[in-house]
Amino acid sequence: EELAQIAFGSRAIIYRDQQFHLITDDRRLDGEATLAEFQKLRAMIQRDFPDLPRQRLPIQTLVFSSRDAYRNFWPRFGLKFASTVPPVTTDGYSLLGIAGSYYSAQYKTVRPVLIHEACHAFFAHCTGLPNATEWLHEGLANYYQLNWTGQDVIAMTHQRMQQGKLVPLDELLTGQRIRTSDYAQVAAFVQWLMNDAARRKQLSAAMRVMR
Repeated sequence: EELAQIAFGSRAIIYRDQQFHLITDDRRLDGEATLAEFQKLRAMIQRDFPDLPRQRLPIQTLVFSSRDAYRNFWPRFGLKFASTVPPVTTDGYSLLGIAGSYYSAQYKTVRPVLIHEACHAFFAHCTGLPNATEWLHEGLANYYQLNWTGQDVIAMTHQRMQQGKLVPLDELLTGQRIRTSDYAQVAAFVQWLMNDAARRKQLSAAMRVMR
């Protein structure tokens, strides 16, 4: 309720299930359908990581009625924590385990980028690892977003390979911030980890060590 007040004031509409809260000011949004898509994402993650710690609190997701309201919110929200948030230029953003985007008439129920940001929030809650725009968070978020949309991450990586734009892994997997253009490549790396049961188990163990 406090987050709803900060984001939308008296215009806030809140949809709830056990794992997710969706907060919006846009009555065009089918909140129950959006929550159902979040549950599909959660089921995909839990299928791959059955030993992932349970989330203690519902994940908060925000959908604004306009792009300007969405972009203006994050710096204003950061001030509540005496923090400076850089200008938000992307269509999705997450901060402190809270995911956000804005309504799109094209996608209606849920923008793919909101699945991406909800994935960041889910892993931040369950692993204790904040999103630092590094290979792990962006690889996982893109891997699940592309699986949710049915896109072929390997084909996207082959395209960058043909363009000579692949980054050597010892440069990409340092834990430092990566470029948006490299998201597909780290998603392909995560897919390689996930395609083998032993590697997937090692990734789960590695996340505990990283924490």
